[in-house]
Amino acid sequence: MAELSLNFMQLLSTLSVSQLKPFGVKLTNVDLDSPEQRDRIRSLLFENGVLIIPADGAKGGNRPIYDDESLVQLAGLFGKLENYHPVNESKDTGGRVQILETMGDTGIPADSFLFHSDMSWRVNPSRASVLCANILPPSGGNTCFQNANLMYRSLSPELKEKLHGISAIHSLRGGYSRVNRPDDVKSDIVSTHPAVIKHPETGVPLLYLNENFTMNLVGMSEQESAELMKRVFEEASSPDQILSHSWTLGDVVVWDNLGVQHLAKADYEGLRRMHRVVVHDPNLRVERYVGESGNIDEAKESIEHYLKQDDNRTGYDNWAARYEHDVNQAGYNIPRIATDILAQHLTTGSNEKSLKILDVGAGTGLNALHLMQNHGLRNIQAMDVSTGMLFEARRRELYRAYHVEDANKPFPMTSNEYDAVLCVGGLAANQIRPQPAISEFVRVTKAGGVVVFTMREADGEYTEEVRKLTTASMAEVIHEESFVGIEANEKIHHKIFVLRVTDNNGEEGQAVSYNEARRPFGVSEILKFVRSGDVVLDGGCGTGQHAQHLAKVADRVVGIDIDAARIAIAKEYCQELENVSFEVGSVTKFPFDDRSFNMVLLAQVLHHLGGEDEHTENVMREQCERAIMEARRVLVPGGRLVLVTTSREQRRAAYWHFNLFPKSAWERLDPVWSLTEGAWFDSLMEGLGFVKIDSATPPESHWNEAQDEQMISRSLDPAWRSTDVAFDLLTPDELNQFVARVEAVLADGSTGNLIDAMLAGRASHGEATVYVYELAS
Repeated sequence: MAELSLNFMQLLSTLSVSQLKPFGVKLTNVDLDSPEQRDRIRSLLFENGVLIIPADGAKGGNRPIYDDESLVQLAGLFGKLENYHPVNESKDTGGRVQILETMGDTGIPADSFLFHSDMSWRVNPSRASVLCANILPPSGGNTCFQNANLMYRSLSPELKEKLHGISAIHSLRGGYSRVNRPDDVKSDIVSTHPAVIKHPETGVPLLYLNENFTMNLVGMSEQESAELMKRVFEEASSPDQILSHSWTLGDVVVWDNLGVQHLAKADYEGLRRMHRVVVHDPNLRVERYVGESGNIDEAKESIEHYLKQDDNRTGYDNWAARYEHDVNQAGYNIPRIATDILAQHLTTGSNEKSLKILDVGAGTGLNALHLMQNHGLRNIQAMDVSTGMLFEARRRELYRAYHVEDANKPFPMTSNEYDAVLCVGGLAANQIRPQPAISEFVRVTKAGGVVVFTMREADGEYTEEVRKLTTASMAEVIHEESFVGIEANEKIHHKIFVLRVTDNNGEEGQAVSYNEARRPFGVSEILKFVRSGDVVLDGGCGTGQHAQHLAKVADRVVGIDIDAARIAIAKEYCQELENVSFEVGSVTKFPFDDRSFNMVLLAQVLHHLGGEDEHTENVMREQCERAIMEARRVLVPGGRLVLVTTSREQRRAAYWHFNLFPKSAWERLDPVWSLTEGAWFDSLMEGLGFVKIDSATPPESHWNEAQDEQMISRSLDPAWRSTDVAFDLLTPDELNQFVARVEAVLADGSTGNLIDAMLAGRASHGEATVYVYELAS
């Protein structure tokens, strides 16, 4: 075998280009220090597919081009350099120069290495490769190339039509198994790509199926896939379209990895060592070629037909069988783009693959397909209004669970349930509206999780909902990007948002929303019964709004609440008041000694005691009795118990949202809430030694915000509803009915009447009443 000599003749700097057959060019007089040559070389690669630079044909500064540093310099003309390969060893410390070393006398028959594109098994395949001959056998070992555009053009019109709507699965391990090297691969890497792609530079169609790494076609049986791919390779491959390069020591060959397929002939004996540098663009997206205009127009007409149907559910059900064909034909790239971006922003860690993801508007499962095959994410649930679409997804077993739900209504999922929520292509005026959908995305996502959704860039109302969420500190925008999502219609620009859900999405967020929406009710009436030197217990203190006022008169104020998030805000709210303290605890079991307080305040507390899981009269009676008994225990004789409660008449007259609750909710909840105004409660108070000494209904509101049409509109936002526990007590169906009634009121313009009725009810009945009791000595 011959070894490469480092003697090298300096050459002229005028680039010489010779056309090769059937494609490619040979370059001589290459000078990498020449800016003009560098630009020209880059253009020549993507125009011709292959560049061959003979050993005596180039220099990199004062170095021969086959020097590793010059190989790196040459590869850098085409983009960023790859520094890792799961199989091939890297030579230099930066991991950029790979050593491909094979022995040709191992019994492997000639042509056992199949035509392929490097790293097609990765989401972002390599962009180009630079290969240099370092050690060569006495004969053989040619590298052969096929032009992917010529391969596509060789196909019959029938095969072209079939391939335009098809995607294929590429596998690292599968490819190495086909050349009898399965043990070289420690772990598999799998990706899905369109069968026909668009060249990122020239825009021409490229066949992106290869005999080595393409395993099967999506949506087909193994047999159907194998038969179709066999036909494709038979029609696409022709001996007169193959460029075969016979190596000389020091030769350098550069090829466009998307536009060209290659193989190394195994017809030699002895050692063959090549040095390779790979160009990898992490932002490269393999985009589907949308086909000839007739096919595009047909797909666009089909899409418009189904989207214009009045009933979305029926439209998508009818469309399900040909949905993927149509969107693939139109060059619908949004699922791949969105899933790649989602994967980039997911929280990494040892359990990354088990992250729980909700796919809203899941359709036939294109998003799940990309997440599973390109990123190894499988714990995905589907939610869609169309049973027909979900049937197609279920047929391929793409999701762990299937939810037939309307995203225009509150989701049945619990809060903080998912690590990520994804909604691709569903947010549109005639499909999924901004509310409650975007707030629901955030609500069901865990703190620190991500929400990824796409929309048309022109739809500003969705952007406004994002602004509201960020203003309320429920989420932060960590990425946004505009792009063309449908190749068949480049005039329409789409936008993608990535939100990181903050801790404020959970209890802390609700506490913040509560504190911003409410103000302390009945303060002037309550302070009439606070005396200098008193020690006051504010039970169910919430965010400490009453405590701040009590501290102005009392000697000491202690606040207690079961909600740790609200206690945290209360401490911050009153941090400069030395006579106020707060702790987490329950009003049904105070952590205080007997006879510790002169006054106990329970402001809008008793009606919460029915519990969220079992809000019944029996539970309410039991919990209410415990709270009053605990108040009695910690009060000194002669001490005062102050209650702020809302009566049945006040709920109906002064609160507009209660009037939009469905009848079933009223029938279940009203008797529970009204227990404190009946004979049972009077008997309880009398039996425990409490005497009513005063009552008053202040002419004020506990709402900070204006009572107007905007308030009604905001009730569609879960963050707003979190300020009133009543909404937590509604069943999912009852909450859906409430939302529907709000939407109807907003649509028919009757919000003014609703607000006027509420203001009149407040004037006549008040929002709540302050009751003062004294404990008998």
